[in-house]
Amino acid sequence: MFEEGKFKESNNPDNSHEIKKAEAITIDKKSVVDRTMFYEEGLTVKKITVLSMLAAISIILTRFFVIYPMPTVRIEFGNIPIMLAGLMFGPISGLIVGGVADFAGALLRGQGFDLVLMLSPMFMGFVAGLARSRILKKPGFISIAALTFCVNIIAKMIWTTYWLSVLYGKTLMAILPARIIVYSIVPFVEASVLFALLSNSAFRKIVLKGEIR
Repeated sequence: MFEEGKFKESNNPDNSHEIKKAEAITIDKKSVVDRTMFYEEGLTVKKITVLSMLAAISIILTRFFVIYPMPTVRIEFGNIPIMLAGLMFGPISGLIVGGVADFAGALLRGQGFDLVLMLSPMFMGFVAGLARSRILKKPGFISIAALTFCVNIIAKMIWTTYWLSVLYGKTLMAILPARIIVYSIVPFVEASVLFALLSNSAFRKIVLKGEIR
């Protein structure tokens, strides 16, 4: 009787429905975890407006408030808004702002445009977006500085330096020392600005509670 009762209970349509529902919830939770790093909310008017503003600020900082100690070295802080876009909205937004800012800035100033060099700011915005959840959970200066130094080493010291040596026809060692000095200082400034913003309670409210949607 007991075994028969168990059999009937397991074949109860309501019970079977609950089991399937529980399995669906479990699968959905797993998919959410898997997509967290790359997932972003859809585009809205407010989001497009903010991303456009960040791209515009990046263009101003990169193309107008800039110092050229030598042709292959540029001191500017236009990557701050690009990384901020990634930290606020995710990797795709950071990548888009980086690409748009570099392309539009080059056209605006009548400067040459190069796709391989455009990959540098796109990479920085994308990686900042990947680090979004970890940094926003606890925005310490060390973690933010680790981000800015890592992306500058890869994008500026390695990738951009190599392609500048190709474009200018110079040896890598002819331009690397000066770029190492500059991009050992710039990431510290970038980290300081990002830390100040993310430590501000009003700004964190906007970023974490999704007021810009």
